[in-house]
Parts: sequence; structure tokens; C-alpha cells
Amino acid sequence: MNKSDEHWKRLVEYRGHAPRELVVAYTKAVVEEAKRLPMTQLATRGSAHSMSQGEIVASKLITGLAQQEWLDVETEPDLEDILSIAGQLDMQVDDQELWQELFEKVHRL
Repeated sequence: MNKSDEHWKRLVEYRGHAPRELVVAYTKAVVEEAKRLPMTQLATRGSAHSMSQGEIVASKLITGLAQQEWLDVETEPDLEDILSIAGQLDMQVDDQELWQELFEKVHRL
């Protein structure tokens, strides 16, 4: 089991009220796993029947962040920005500049 999966199991237990530290750890783990992939593999669209690695990463971030009921623009602008970028990547997974922006934002957490 990889680190993001371990954090995911803990996130689910909190049912939308995970501590910020756990949400940040999960976000960083997902992005670290993504950074190990070649950009050509990460920024590729999947087929009609399967998701690409980049689409999976975007989906993991969206799911992990969106389920946190306490997360909003006023209290957590950095996490809200990451959620917004992940949402854009869900539709524009082949945008390499967007991936770089995500990596930079997560690095600053």
C-alpha cells in the first residue's frame, strides 16, 4: 500500500472532518507519487474505458479535498487553490503548465 492510500483510509474515517495536517499529508503524498511519473505519462488523456494516471491523480485530489466540510476559500485558500487546479486538470489533464502550478502550490503547503 502506498502512502496516499494509507492517508486515504484515515481520511475516510473522519467523514469530512479530517484534521488539516492529515489532509495536507494526503495531498502531498498524492502529488509526490504523481511527480515520480514521466510528464508524458501524467499529462495524457485516458480512453473511453479507462482513466490515465493524470486523471487518477486529479480525481484523488478532488475527492480527498472536496469531502472536507470545513474547507473553504476564506479559511484555507491554499487548499482551495489546489482543489481548483485539480478540477481544471480533471478536464485539461494534458496541460503541463497546470501540472507545474499544482506541484508548486503543494510544495508550499
